[in-house]
Amino acid sequence: MSERGVEFAQFMSGLITVQKRYTVEELMPVLSLSKDQIYARIRQDGPTAFSVDEIQRLLAYTKDIEIASEVFMKTPFMAAFKPNHSSNVEGDADLVKDAAVAADIEMGHIVEAVIAGLQDGRICIHDKNRIQMEIQESEQSIATLKAHVDSTG
Repeated sequence: MSERGVEFAQFMSGLITVQKRYTVEELMPVLSLSKDQIYARIRQDGPTAFSVDEIQRLLAYTKDIEIASEVFMKTPFMAAFKPNHSSNVEGDADLVKDAAVAADIEMGHIVEAVIAGLQDGRICIHDKNRIQMEIQESEQSIATLKAHVDSTG
């Protein structure tokens, strides 16, 4: 399996076995896989790769931006939520406003991370990783805001 396939399997293993965000039993019908097949995909000693169809079903079910971001890791692309296409103009305005507020909050998280990182006068590797994570989340928020604005009118 490719390095990225192993990294994705390890990431999913963490979500399922460490964070317990999802259960194997919950994902079995979503992925159309048996318990053994799912465990084969997340085991640490040479996992079986997730198929593209399985990843698409996983994203459709979980709507988890972290999973989408992991899929796009090491590519020039980023994950963003697609707006639901509705004809409710008032609802669209609320979605745009909510997305703008979320983007603003994420930008504030970047500032907080930078200020915290500079407490000792320098940015260490831990600070750098936290700042990069906050930037990634902010980029996703901005991309989501853009998608909402593009879908209006």
